[in-house]
Amino acid sequence: MPSIIIYSTDIKYLDHTIDEILDTTSQDFIDEIIVCDDVGMGYNRSGVKVQVTSHIGRARAWNQASLMSVGKQLVFIRDKTKPSIDWLLRLSEILDANPQTLVSPIVHILDLNLWATEILRWKRFGWRWDLNLYDRIYTDTSESPALSSYCIACTKVWFNELGGFDNGMRSGAGE
Repeated sequence: MPSIIIYSTDIKYLDHTIDEILDTTSQDFIDEIIVCDDVGMGYNRSGVKVQVTSHIGRARAWNQASLMSVGKQLVFIRDKTKPSIDWLLRLSEILDANPQTLVSPIVHILDLNLWATEILRWKRFGWRWDLNLYDRIYTDTSESPALSSYCIACTKVWFNELGGFDNGMRSGAGE
């Protein structure tokens, strides 16, 4: 089962994100939720582990949280994230079938003021081998798991074999 690791620098949307995760995923399917509090927000919520770091950046905070995680799979997301129904099940199925894989779902656009997404408009992006940003709009329904913000999922064993995220990255989008 997965450990969901949330990097947070803003408490404003954190409860929305956790509520959405719990509303779209069977709680029997989640090993744990870990919040990386990188700015000392003093966040506290029943059933959620909180790791307080001191402005070390997303990559290092996620690496530290992965060390304390108990799940066989790791799912890294941000604090402003709204998942689709059964998003975690689909990610987990891919990792079960291909344990040496990094999985990133389709990303949809989130209106933070309304906490709503455009159901038929998805955005997929990443880095090409020539290091140019690949960006496209997808305008059809999809069987892929989807999130607003972004997400990286992998098995804990594979994450450790890869050496985790680059600790020198203090911010990013190209983890």
